[in-house]
Amino acid sequence: MLIGLTSALATKSPVLINALIEHCIQPRCLLSPMDADFCAQFIRVLHSQGTPGFHTLMCYDRLLGDHVKVVVFSCTEYEARNYGRFLLGLLSDLHKWHTDEKAYLQDNRMKVAGKTVILPGMQRALANRPAQSDKPSQPDPLSWTNFHQVHRKWHKKIAKVGGPHLRTDAVWLTWTTVFHGVHPNGRVYARLQCHHCAQGDSTCLPRCGCHQCWP
Repeated sequence: MLIGLTSALATKSPVLINALIEHCIQPRCLLSPMDADFCAQFIRVLHSQGTPGFHTLMCYDRLLGDHVKVVVFSCTEYEARNYGRFLLGLLSDLHKWHTDEKAYLQDNRMKVAGKTVILPGMQRALANRPAQSDKPSQPDPLSWTNFHQVHRKWHKKIAKVGGPHLRTDAVWLTWTTVFHGVHPNGRVYARLQCHHCAQGDSTCLPRCGCHQCWP
């Protein structure tokens, strides 16, 4: 059924991504730790299979943008713990790509009938089917260097969720629960750039955005 849905919506990627997040991923990732892990793996499988119409780049951009703030405002402490586990799954996959160019290139290609094809998920402009690597006229995937820029943007958005505008006790408790789900030792999983002191920092995500203020 899902294959038929993705094929029918192959030319309407934003519609498909919004529907998957709204009806499949977001409700389930809050239910339990097992469901949170499933949702992160579900996205990984859709990408690795070159699912028609599934734009992985757009999916990550929706899930790791302002969407995080909406979830933090609306979920319970138990749901926040599961949500943090879900984010950990997403960030783990992205961190693997961030640190290993070979893994990034390998995970965005596959062999079909002896030919190397480029998966559509991380292309700048989504193609309806995988593009053969020997046809330069087809859209190219996001380069590893450009992926770094997008990855940093997502981390900055997540960091800003813990900024001064979320300092109410209830919301801060929920965000702290999410954050410790991302990494139980209270440390951010991947690199961030501090948006408070404008200095790079790879160790923490504090309340005000500056590592010097983390309790």
